[in-house]
Amino acid sequence: MAKVFVLQHMNEEWFKEKYLPGEREIVRRKIVAFRQSRYDGFVELLEEGNLDGIDREGVVIREFLLGVVNNKVPQLTASVSTHKWKA
Repeated sequence: MAKVFVLQHMNEEWFKEKYLPGEREIVRRKIVAFRQSRYDGFVELLEEGNLDGIDREGVVIREFLLGVVNNKVPQLTASVSTHKWKA
């Protein structure tokens, strides 16, 4: 049963990434690098004060972070619940 599964899927990309030691390490390094870049970006925003005044009832955090992902930094207005994006 397992042999049939391996033979059916051994040339597929997801199989190589999951089960081949060399490929698995390459994927793991990419994931770690991606996570590190996201963390570094968050820390930079935090240190620059771009996250000051944001709380769970104010600016929608998900929208805020999506803007950061798209290389935009939200410009907070007087009301924390509203925000404008600047490129």
